[in-house]
Amino acid sequence: MYDINEHRYRFSLWASARASQRAFTDTKTIICAIKKSELRGKTCNNKEWSESPMKFDEFHRKICNDLIENLNHEKATYGRVAKILAIYLKINFILSEDKMIKSVKFIHPPIDRILLAQLAKEFEKKDKNFSNYCKKIKWTKLNEDEYFELINKLRENSLDQDSFWCIEKYWNP
Repeated sequence: MYDINEHRYRFSLWASARASQRAFTDTKTIICAIKKSELRGKTCNNKEWSESPMKFDEFHRKICNDLIENLNHEKATYGRVAKILAIYLKINFILSEDKMIKSVKFIHPPIDRILLAQLAKEFEKKDKNFSNYCKKIKWTKLNEDEYFELINKLRENSLDQDSFWCIEKYWNP
């Protein structure tokens, strides 16, 4: 049945793929990897991932590693698939205000050059080390450890206070 949930799902597949495909692969390949990873079932049928930051991070690692495996592409880095997951979750849960899950506040923001550049600018005077760190990051090259180092630094700078995804207020192209 084609309803608002199916519409949101299809849009999230397309948007996730488009957000990370540049100089990487085509939309169809990314959509196939998302479907093969069974992301829809893993997010809709099991809401444990929304219980705590630690549970979300475990879920994040599992899904992103599944995506990397299913993409089977040399440029399929953790940073790229993390953005795919972030966009997918943003559309399906944050923007839909899904009441089935306890909280969407642990969902990581989509990390990209625009967000990192804005964070570097914002923290230029407050925390020069963090600002310089953000300037050096190449999100498309991040491996799993580097990605979570960044996530932890964002948390250390209290950028996850209300809801972690609210960090997108700095995303201003």
